[in-house]
Amino acid sequence: MRHLLRRPVLALVPFLLAVSVAGVSQADHIIGTSCGGAAKCAGHEFWPKMTLDDVQKTPERGTNTLRGKAGTHNDELLGWHGSDTLLGGDGDDVLWADHIGTNQPKGQVDVLSGGNGNDFLYSAAGRNTMTGGPGNDAIKARYGRGTVNCGPGRDIVHLPKSRRKNWKFSNCEKYEYRSESATGQGLKTLP
Repeated sequence: MRHLLRRPVLALVPFLLAVSVAGVSQADHIIGTSCGGAAKCAGHEFWPKMTLDDVQKTPERGTNTLRGKAGTHNDELLGWHGSDTLLGGDGDDVLWADHIGTNQPKGQVDVLSGGNGNDFLYSAAGRNTMTGGPGNDAIKARYGRGTVNCGPGRDIVHLPKSRRKNWKFSNCEKYEYRSESATGQGLKTLP
């Protein structure tokens, strides 16, 4: 009986690995999966391609710094409930001030800098300082408060109109106002 049970499980391993690798190559948000289902997660259809090796996550608490890899790698840097500094590299990067969508501390202070490339930046519930850098960046300022310097390039900021008073913006070409309840919509950089 033990022999019969072992074979089907081993036969599934290549399939599961193929699904896992295929999912990563499509730039799915692979680590921050506890956002309550696909409808509540950020849309990823316009994100750059990346692999599991391009994803870094900070510890849950504390003051942490993550740097994107050297060269033109596309990095995904995931802050958590601490006060984090996320520094993208020269690729097209995805930076999350806090990758868990619930119970974000309002006292956290996060710094996000996209660097070169067409980057995607997401704010957290606390105070945020977000800089897009050179390139066509998409910045989501749905949560928290702070400053956004979009930088050189054609940049777009997505936010609920009711939250605009919490932010100071500079060098941003376009603002897209989404309702407070809008979920699952992907950010898209400007052409």
